[in-house]
Amino acid sequence: MGVRQQLFGFNQVFLAIAVFGFTAAGMSLAFIPAWHAWLGLISAALLFISSTAAPYNADGTNRVAVIGLLGWLGWASWIVAYSIALLNI
Repeated sequence: MGVRQQLFGFNQVFLAIAVFGFTAAGMSLAFIPAWHAWLGLISAALLFISSTAAPYNADGTNRVAVIGLLGWLGWASWIVAYSIALLNI
């Protein structure tokens, strides 16, 4: 595994923690709706699973790439929805 792939994996760990933290804060303040909270929690879990399983690839093929892709797509939707919620304050 190259250095770039390792750094990308560390970025996913940070992103999962950040999404989880902001989602937990939004839930505790009743700032975001339930669907948005679930999207954040599921995206954070998928990103975390993908980043922790990434070192166990066989012959350079990433068997959990789809999980990471779903996590990134969920994060992109989550960040757009959170941005809109912040603009509506």
